[in-house]
Amino acid sequence: MPKKSTKSKSKRMTLKQKYKVLKKVKEHHRNKRKEAKKNLKKGIKPKEPKVTREGAKPLSAAFMSESLHFSALTGICCKA
Repeated sequence: MPKKSTKSKSKRMTLKQKYKVLKKVKEHHRNKRKEAKKNLKKGIKPKEPKVTREGAKPLSAAFMSESLHFSALTGICCKA
């Protein structure tokens, strides 16, 4: 039984495959733009992606009022 190679598989691809993938991506983007135009004519607005920050906590969090109170007493400014 042949040994398994410890080297990672090469990411090379044939040009036929490369251009086929590019063609599919281009077609997908074209279809998305087409749908967006149709929806805009119907009056449906496109959804905007939600922007989330890692480590960000909402001001409505239960501990936030305590931390703001504490920072006001100590004079230390805390960043949320």
